[in-house]
Amino acid sequence: MFLEGFMKILLLGLVSVFAVGLIACETASKSNTSSPPKQSNATAQNIDTPDSPTATIVVPNPNKSHKDINQQKMPTETLAPALIKGKDKTPNYLNSYSLNNDEFGTQVTVTVKGDTRMIISNALPDHATGYFPNAGNPNTISPQNVSHNYVTNPVWVGSATDVRITGVAINGVKFEPGTAERITCESGERFRVEGLQDVFNLGMDFNNAHVQPSGEYHYHGVSQLLVDAYASGDDLVHVGFAADGFLMYYSKSGRYKSSFALITAPRAGENCTASGPGGSRKVKVAGTTPDGTYTSDWTYRESSGDLDSCNGITIDGKYIYLITNGYPYVGRCLNGEVSEKAPTGGPPGAGGPPGAGGPPGAGGPPGADQYACNINPDGFCIFTGLPHQKGLKPGTDKIINSEGNVLFNIDNAIATDASGKTLAPTGKPAAAGDSLKASSHENMSDDEKAFHKVMAIMFPIRNALMYDISDLSIQNWEELTTELRVRGIKETSFTSGSTPKDNYYSREDIFTLAKNPDGKDIHHPVMKFLEESGLYLLCHVTTDEFNAVLKEAHPEGHDPCGEAVITSKVPFNG
Repeated sequence: MFLEGFMKILLLGLVSVFAVGLIACETASKSNTSSPPKQSNATAQNIDTPDSPTATIVVPNPNKSHKDINQQKMPTETLAPALIKGKDKTPNYLNSYSLNNDEFGTQVTVTVKGDTRMIISNALPDHATGYFPNAGNPNTISPQNVSHNYVTNPVWVGSATDVRITGVAINGVKFEPGTAERITCESGERFRVEGLQDVFNLGMDFNNAHVQPSGEYHYHGVSQLLVDAYASGDDLVHVGFAADGFLMYYSKSGRYKSSFALITAPRAGENCTASGPGGSRKVKVAGTTPDGTYTSDWTYRESSGDLDSCNGITIDGKYIYLITNGYPYVGRCLNGEVSEKAPTGGPPGAGGPPGAGGPPGAGGPPGADQYACNINPDGFCIFTGLPHQKGLKPGTDKIINSEGNVLFNIDNAIATDASGKTLAPTGKPAAAGDSLKASSHENMSDDEKAFHKVMAIMFPIRNALMYDISDLSIQNWEELTTELRVRGIKETSFTSGSTPKDNYYSREDIFTLAKNPDGKDIHHPVMKFLEESGLYLLCHVTTDEFNAVLKEAHPEGHDPCGEAVITSKVPFNG
């Protein structure tokens, strides 16, 4: 009888995982008003700042571990309270506090000093988890040493910023809703797999969470055990801190609805392959019905629900984020000013898209958007910068997003920086956060038009080398670099220089290097390839007058167009 009951609980837990889901923060945000857009008449007792004790610093102990015995406990309504121990049931954790749970190995210290909230955590949850490793997730929970610095006085921006890690729960476990699993089609379409769906087994447990190859446990959606641990009599339960400083809540009543809906048009995509940490296999996409399996199955419909595109809302004058039982579950973007580009700790693995924000790395070519890279479990050098969300589809005049959806025509594409400001035509390479927007080319010179097209071409090339290398085939690489090939750009390599700065790689050799880095940080040659490729392409498609500008603006006084040895230009119209 016990075994039969246990299996029923197990099945109920698995069903709940498929019923409540989450995806990557790649949905285009449309929340761009100058002030928080939504007001609610609901009370906000949970949002007010309470008095709470100041904690002593607890340094995460790497020898602590999440006990296996607790991984085998399946929560039920009657069992859940027994699985949550050692916590102050005060529903507010807005000042300094610490959690040290010996049963689960949890060690968290949050110190509020001035306008900064510093979170130090070993990322072990203070509640039971599912079995790890499991059939869909081969990783074992292990203690981490992570820290986050968030502001306590968040600044509303109103122009949403896409993020990989939305925030951190009160217990020190991060909210990272994206996945590394994706679908790539030979016809050009790309799909990001949702964290919680019933087609691809990603090993989620009953907390809507799983484990990255680094051993870090993280949430993709709401954990009922987390909610129960910090709930009071109020509807809104404070469950975490967003990376922009605003607070994260869960509504027990579910009264606040998201503004996303499934699209109705059938999916397009021929000869598609699923890839990610779980391996590769062919999947049928063309003609299938959007059901929430992929990020692009959803679309944001402004004002169709209570929440904005980042799952935020203003209640009694206070802007907050809601974790919801429906898509997007945890928001994939933030409407506040994000000061921390990426948390400390290991690189993203299964359960998170590689690279979304990070500190600049040292060295690299002058003027380059320089980033360090992390070696992922598969041995690839994955950069810590922010991937571009839009780019030109090779062989077409169409601007597409990261999921392969057509947005607008190249003739209406303008390159922008992370704030949405139009980029001035220069030789400066693409940078983290650069994007494309639809805008008129009226009154633009041919050189200006060419500059914006070059940026649109370089964005997907940059993504391929820096973030998507594990999925990149030689065929796709050749297609992406067609505009370089027809102009003879980056045909040769030189690797005998006295310093890495002296070396350079051809299109073919940089692909080979990126696919086989042998566990090395190769950000120097990759960034140099990207910088020079973009410059040489500009040299081909712009006038001699603009070429002179590129020379004058170069930080080391180089003549990039002279270095390219262009004997006959190949402009875009030629």
